[in-house]
Amino acid sequence: MENIDDLLIQLKKQPHKPDIHNKLGQIYQQQEDSTEAAKHYLSAARLFSDQSSPHRNMNKAIVVLKKMLRDFPENQDSYYLLAEIYTVMEDLDSAVKVYDSLSDMYRQNGKLIMAVSVYDKVTSFLPESLDGWIKFASLNDEAGMPFHAAQGYVRAARLVNNEKKHEETFELLMKALQLDPENAEAISVIDQLTSSKTATKLSTDSLYDLAEKLEKDDQARQALSLFEILEKNLNDKKAARKAENIRKNAEKVSDETQESQTEKSSRGADLTGTKVLVIDDEREILLLLEQILKEEGLKVLTARDGEEGFEIFRKERPSLIVTDAMLPKLHGFELSRMIKEESGQKARIMILTAVYKKYKYKAKIQDEYNVDEYLDKPFQIAEFLDAFYRMAIDAPDISVPEEEPEPVHEKSEEHKLEIMIVSSGDRDFSSRVSGYCSRKGYTFTEGDDSSNMIKILEKEVPDILLINDSLKGMDPYLAAWLIRNVLEIRSCTLILVARDARSLNVDAGEFNHRVAAPIDIDTMETIVGLHNTSEDRISLRSREKDTSREERRIEAVLKSKVDGILKTHYQVEEFYNKRIGELEEEIAKLKKSGK
Repeated sequence: MENIDDLLIQLKKQPHKPDIHNKLGQIYQQQEDSTEAAKHYLSAARLFSDQSSPHRNMNKAIVVLKKMLRDFPENQDSYYLLAEIYTVMEDLDSAVKVYDSLSDMYRQNGKLIMAVSVYDKVTSFLPESLDGWIKFASLNDEAGMPFHAAQGYVRAARLVNNEKKHEETFELLMKALQLDPENAEAISVIDQLTSSKTATKLSTDSLYDLAEKLEKDDQARQALSLFEILEKNLNDKKAARKAENIRKNAEKVSDETQESQTEKSSRGADLTGTKVLVIDDEREILLLLEQILKEEGLKVLTARDGEEGFEIFRKERPSLIVTDAMLPKLHGFELSRMIKEESGQKARIMILTAVYKKYKYKAKIQDEYNVDEYLDKPFQIAEFLDAFYRMAIDAPDISVPEEEPEPVHEKSEEHKLEIMIVSSGDRDFSSRVSGYCSRKGYTFTEGDDSSNMIKILEKEVPDILLINDSLKGMDPYLAAWLIRNVLEIRSCTLILVARDARSLNVDAGEFNHRVAAPIDIDTMETIVGLHNTSEDRISLRSREKDTSREERRIEAVLKSKVDGILKTHYQVEEFYNKRIGELEEEIAKLKKSGK
């Protein structure tokens, strides 16, 4: 039987092989190390469900996750992943059961807001479920969110009313109004029921009692709307007298109402449909903020780390960003700086933090990173919304990047420098080079892996190409060889950007220069200077750019050759990795046997 050390050696060579993670999970579970067991089981399930993985097997992922739910019921990530898999497979009934179980677990553990956030998924999948909306309302009420609870009861009432069950409809609407006396939808349906004379005397008596209670609780405006329904639709004399008394003292109430409505309007009306990006590595906070902002009518985008957040920002270009400070992969402060640079300082950013709480931090960070709002954790929902709407006032639309006008005084016919990078997910590298190009007026192009790089190079030849040493899909030195000898691009200055110092300890190959990461302005100036002093590459460029139709046809043939080389490269690499692993295992066995 394989032991943990052997499996960890295999995992180091083949980190994306789910079967190794699964075996490690089994061994750790036998040793009663639940933390390590759950970690490896979850990794196996993620790899089995990864669309880009050659080992993808959704059924195996489901088997692993079901085992986790049985043996590690407190592991929340397994619920989310299993529900996501069922959703992808369009098995919505199973997804609903998983979300329902997770919500119940959160509720039993006293995490009521999380229970509500998760159960919101259930109602989105089953919008016509009466029991679902009643449970949603009950959970919200228990979690201290009366307005959401009221809306849940209203949705349930709508469904019951469609079945002509008027008495039950009225009961649900009364529950909604007890929680939120200003719920316009509930008042509208009650108005319809009473005007159609379908409400019973018991129902109208309970409506009168609620209106009277609201009046005693100094909620005269809300009481008036209910008394007026009874007066108008049922000719109720008692209700008419009550309504008249309230109207006599209505001037002050009316002023307060107008002020309240103005405040409410300024908060939400203009932001409906506006994109907001929320970034937090704590799933509970992320789901909570997503629900709060969706309730305000915004289109919410979410990310779990800084790099993913910046990638989504560049793709979607939301005007409003809410981010935690302590993010994995890319710190929230650095992310804020990059987003501000990318948006020309126009994006609005709110920082949430449980660490940098002192006033001196707040002032320094707002000044240095130009963030618009800064909120300490934990915070109240009302406090968050106040800060959010403050930030959102007159936020500009940055969905389409503005094209910088060419300077009028530059009439020179000199070639505009074109710089391309292959970043392989390094957002900091991408941001630094794109920012430099923007300031200098250079053309900037970006690829994210070897295949994408080759597609771009088939259409355009950059002056300078910077390749990250973590290039996806191919060794960077092989990529440089292909560019020079297969695509026959000679004019381009090839630069290797090395995050790993070991990349600099071998022959430069086809690269013109190699530099250590991170890239800064001085480094870029040096690279451009070296390129501009190479007359051979500049003269070669004009010939490479002026390609004929026949040359394009030849390029298409070359592309097929490149694809063949890439495929062979992957196969050879996989074969030798496997063979090296086998040899190391044989050596280990020989050492053990004393041979």
